[in-house]
Amino acid sequence: MSPEQPARQNRKSRAGVLILILVIGIAIALVAIQTNFLGRAKSHNPQQPQTSRQSTLENVSAQQFYQLVQKNQCIVLDVRTAQEYQQGHIPGAKNIDFYSDSFRQVLSRLPRDTAYCVYCRSGRRSTITAQQMARMGFHQIYNLQGGILQWQRHRYPLQKGSSTR
Repeated sequence: MSPEQPARQNRKSRAGVLILILVIGIAIALVAIQTNFLGRAKSHNPQQPQTSRQSTLENVSAQQFYQLVQKNQCIVLDVRTAQEYQQGHIPGAKNIDFYSDSFRQVLSRLPRDTAYCVYCRSGRRSTITAQQMARMGFHQIYNLQGGILQWQRHRYPLQKGSSTR
């Protein structure tokens, strides 16, 4: 064995140890990043408040929606225009006009830990609203599939008159 061979083996051993340390360090860093990404950093968006619970959005039938309303299990939001609302709305519903310039601002002031039942005429505006509310961190949102048209097909009660905001 030449005098250079032990020196080469020593360098190879050190290089192997350094590579092993580097691989372990990378693995630890990846675990830390993944844990932080899936955990606390999940709702890092400053416009989306951090919440302890996930948002739940359910598209429900007119029958399910009626039961929720009858049992007072949610705040009912009508996202149609004030004129549509006055022509007939679900009793107790609060009107927030989807087309209003202040729509998002009004939504942002609502408490997020309350259940909401959302509807419009046919279900398009309420679906968009429910999805937006889920992104904003509202905990429980029920969307009436088919809108008030489905409600009326089942002959559930309507109230006519001025808007409740």
